[in-house]
Amino acid sequence: MPEYCQTTRPECDDGRSRGCLVMACAVAGVVMLGFLRPDIASGYPQNQTVESLESRGDITPTDADSEKEKLAALLATEQQLVQRLIEAFPDDEGPLVLAGSIHARHGNTDEAIAYWNKAVQVNPKRADVYAKMAQVALQIDELDRAIELWRRVLQIDPTTPRAHYEMANALMQSGQYQPCIEAIQKEMALTGETPESCFLLGQTYQHLQDYAKAKQSFLRVVKLQPDHRKAYYGLYNVCIRLKQRDEAKEHLGQFKTLKDQYREAVREADESMLTDLECFYVGLANFCYGVHEFTQTAGGTAVTREVLEAALGLGQENAVFLRRLAVQYSKAEQIGTALGLYLRAARVAPRDVSCQLNIGILAVKAQRFNIAEKAFRNVITLAPEHHGGYQELTRLYLRMRKNAPET
Repeated sequence: MPEYCQTTRPECDDGRSRGCLVMACAVAGVVMLGFLRPDIASGYPQNQTVESLESRGDITPTDADSEKEKLAALLATEQQLVQRLIEAFPDDEGPLVLAGSIHARHGNTDEAIAYWNKAVQVNPKRADVYAKMAQVALQIDELDRAIELWRRVLQIDPTTPRAHYEMANALMQSGQYQPCIEAIQKEMALTGETPESCFLLGQTYQHLQDYAKAKQSFLRVVKLQPDHRKAYYGLYNVCIRLKQRDEAKEHLGQFKTLKDQYREAVREADESMLTDLECFYVGLANFCYGVHEFTQTAGGTAVTREVLEAALGLGQENAVFLRRLAVQYSKAEQIGTALGLYLRAARVAPRDVSCQLNIGILAVKAQRFNIAEKAFRNVITLAPEHHGGYQELTRLYLRMRKNAPET
């Protein structure tokens, strides 16, 4: 399932996933090389100007008789593109990793694992690929396999982000509680205490019936994250075990309040879930950025450029795609490129508040203060109840020493 982010900072976006349907790819895809402009072949290099990105013409998306047919055609095209990379670079694991990720995104776990196994045969040092396989193994309840794969990840790189935590999670689910505690402690040594690590530790102590330590861990969770409803429920349970009934009642009340708020948030999220076609575009953006990274390592060959421009062409008219791709470039600190993509997304979806907010924040980073001011004012116009527009515009004016009375 693709990764999605929240809304308020430039490295974030507003997608919410309900998962993409597994679609048959029998419909032949239309490879859009002929429709693409030469400047797209560069893969949006970091030094490209905002103006050049903002001024590009729109690309007509594939016409299809129905959304289902369109999605099937897009899926088929994406698979054709990654297959072209595999054929062009038979001795490189990069395209195999991308192919596995495409299949995993659409629920084809067997095919994903097959491609990733081929990738680690080419390069056994790819800790990130073993991590992908471990995550899939955990999802399908192959706990022993997941633990084995996480051990392999940590053998290659003991500092792999979240590896100790994920290992601990698999160990706890398999009932190996003491090794789970040791893995959590190693994670905390690398990252410090986080709500999820402390919560997992509390769960583990609860399984071991060490309720005093479980309570300490859950209390640490709510100190770090006061709206962690599951931690309050954990506190309720352990306090009952410790015969601290008054405190248990208090924690249960906090849990119920947060649970009601959570249900309301889920209801609102359900109303704005992405369609299956939009889910595809989020995944396509991740694929494009993966091809971009591979293009950098492969030296920018004609094949990689053609594949990248074809993949980019599939989503040029889609705001979801453009926003998600902007997230990827923003994470890589390629601010000019990310800003240009958000500006294009805003042309497609001019009333998208989060897009305007991200434009403003990135424009400040790029010292494009006129663009930032306009974007923050757009936020205020579109969503006057949203504090972000006022907050960021105030920061901008303080930085510019401008409009003191209004500030």
